[in-house]
Amino acid sequence: MATAKIIGTVIETRGGVAVVELRDRGGCSRCAHSRLCGNTGGPDRLEALNTLKARSGKRVVVAVAERDVFRYTLCLYGLPLLFFLLGAVAGHLLAGPGAFPVSADAAAAIGAFSLLFVTFVILKIRLRKVTAKRDIQPQIVDILADDMAACADPDDSIDGARTPPA
Repeated sequence: MATAKIIGTVIETRGGVAVVELRDRGGCSRCAHSRLCGNTGGPDRLEALNTLKARSGKRVVVAVAERDVFRYTLCLYGLPLLFFLLGAVAGHLLAGPGAFPVSADAAAAIGAFSLLFVTFVILKIRLRKVTAKRDIQPQIVDILADDMAACADPDDSIDGARTPPA
């Protein structure tokens, strides 16, 4: 399984979770449309499992399973779009003097937004269960030594954990 590893700085710890400030957002930093998805240009923060007990101020390597990122992005963006379109088609087909006595356009809009709402409710319920699983959360996999953290480029994304020179 492919894993994305990114360098960040622990800014807060809460129990077994650390809030990590990331400097590199991978492709987002080079994307012309990054502001559309909430990327304001500042550093991103995420909660990562802190099994290594990293303290505040430490530079760490955070690993995220790329498969999980793709899967949940598809669920959060693809399913609402799919159900919005299915609702529009269903509303349009049901319009008329029989079951749904409104214009075809109004019925399509009602159907689209109704299924969109239902999709968001289902996703909210489902994501509560999914986020409770620890195996899909980002995880701190290495704590960089202080001398290595000074050498590391803060905007680097790495494929493997760096080790300080001997």
